[in-house]
Amino acid sequence: MLGIDSTAVIGHPIGAPLYLLKQVFLGKKVKYFVFRYINDSNSLVLAYLRYISEIILINFCKLLNIQIWWLCHNVDKETTSFYPKITKLRRQNVLRNANQIFTTNKLLVPFAKQTLKVENIDFLSLGYISGKLSEKFVSDEKINNQLRDWLHQKKGKNVKFLFCIGSPADKATHFKLINSFILKLNNIDNIYRWYGVVVGHPVNESKYIFNIPTKHYIDPKIILDFANYYYRVIDDYSISYSIFEAAEYNIPIITENYGILPDIIKYYKIGYVVESIEKFIESVGNEIAAENFNKFRNDNNWNMAAKKIALYYNR
Repeated sequence: MLGIDSTAVIGHPIGAPLYLLKQVFLGKKVKYFVFRYINDSNSLVLAYLRYISEIILINFCKLLNIQIWWLCHNVDKETTSFYPKITKLRRQNVLRNANQIFTTNKLLVPFAKQTLKVENIDFLSLGYISGKLSEKFVSDEKINNQLRDWLHQKKGKNVKFLFCIGSPADKATHFKLINSFILKLNNIDNIYRWYGVVVGHPVNESKYIFNIPTKHYIDPKIILDFANYYYRVIDDYSISYSIFEAAEYNIPIITENYGILPDIIKYYKIGYVVESIEKFIESVGNEIAAENFNKFRNDNNWNMAAKKIALYYNR
């Protein structure tokens, strides 16, 4: 990436201090160490050991004149926290020692400065990744075919499909709201019949929903052929990957008033923030300009992230 060599810690994160020392002893010139997620472990012993490991790691960085960056994916809280007090200590430790902090979108920077109470914050906008986001996402053609058949059965002139795709997490409020949201739409909307494709978490059984309860890689052609909207509601201040995916496919995003997503959608004009079901139904059919999605993609992509990293790396 622009002549910058990088490597991820191999093995358990607790071993990061030893991995760093190994790189130094092998003659690697390490200029920066990057913290990303500070997620918790459901084991109290492992959670505490990760805290101790990070203290040791940060002291090694100081001793070796290695600067610390924090790519703060979740500004206000971590995605996973079994022991909140330990998580808080770990975040404070990284925050206190980070030479530079990055959020994942420019609109998060003011909130991050206010929340974290520091000024050394910039942003690294991430972007769409073609293909599987992770090997944890199973690709099962049998399930994809079942989904295609269901969509073809429901498809019609006055039918709309919401796609709600993600990973299970406490912050993933869309999985908790999708059933009632679709039910309300069908109770109020006199023109369209609404159906949902929910992937990544079990939801209540409904005649309006096709549910794949585990992480699953949906054939992009299915999304392009059938999805009218993405439905995504996150209750924290982080950027969901599905936003990049929806923008890549020019599919409008529906969200509700939680977290940062309403600000993102309003700023780029790439979807709808639901104030009330009635107002949303009135907006159905309003086209979103392709240039709005283009602007989002131009601001949020891996080339932009690489250039920003190079800028800071070469300072």
